[in-house]
Amino acid sequence: MTVVLVLAGFIGVVALASYGAWAAQRRRREFARQAVLAKSLLRQFVASQSLRDWEDSCVNQAMDERKALSERVVSIGAPAVDPLIELLAHSDWAVRDDAVTMLGQLQSAGAIKPLLALQNGEESEAVQGSIRTALQRIRGASN
Repeated sequence: MTVVLVLAGFIGVVALASYGAWAAQRRRREFARQAVLAKSLLRQFVASQSLRDWEDSCVNQAMDERKALSERVVSIGAPAVDPLIELLAHSDWAVRDDAVTMLGQLQSAGAIKPLLALQNGEESEAVQGSIRTALQRIRGASN
């Protein structure tokens, strides 16, 4: 009887360890899937920058679409941080500004160094202001 209980306990521990490894692998896959989604959404976001040349009525619609895309990217959370950091090097200041704003909304401490690096070389006053705001949000969240 004791041997059976010990064996059952051992099987339970092995099953629990296997489940833990499976759950960790599933979390990694989900994180990777969300990162791919974030990159896809950000490609759409960057492409929508060209919509600024449309008539005013179209621009308003484009801005609504950009806002919706931005909200979707931010809702992804941590997997969106690295793709957003990549956008900090984009040639269009408006794309950099939007990326900075989204990083501030995500409040990821991992974005502090890239934001500070961008701040040192950024010429756009709009982006500079967004960087200050984002850093305040991120630092406020970590306190």
